[in-house]
Amino acid sequence: VVGRRFTAVELLWPGVVDIEIMDLSLTGVAFSASAELPVGRRVQVRTVLGGAPFSATAEVSRTELGTQTRRTNRYLVACIFPNLDDANRKTLGRFLGNDR
Repeated sequence: VVGRRFTAVELLWPGVVDIEIMDLSLTGVAFSASAELPVGRRVQVRTVLGGAPFSATAEVSRTELGTQTRRTNRYLVACIFPNLDDANRKTLGRFLGNDR
């Protein structure tokens, strides 16, 4: 889902105070973050998708500097969902429009 806004997304990782999801699929998530996340690290992603709670462990597969200003840096982060459970897979599938 590219360009869709999420009302509240929580990423459990110290130092990351602001994220914006850029892409979401059954296999992973890409987002812009206010802090760099190391490749291989696992983070917890929580949000509400179509009125249903969603929580998944995501593993960082790529991170790079995105935009840079004098006061802030934004990082582009790509993650995979290595072990998405059935309940969250169904929630995500319904939200994406492919109920698998």
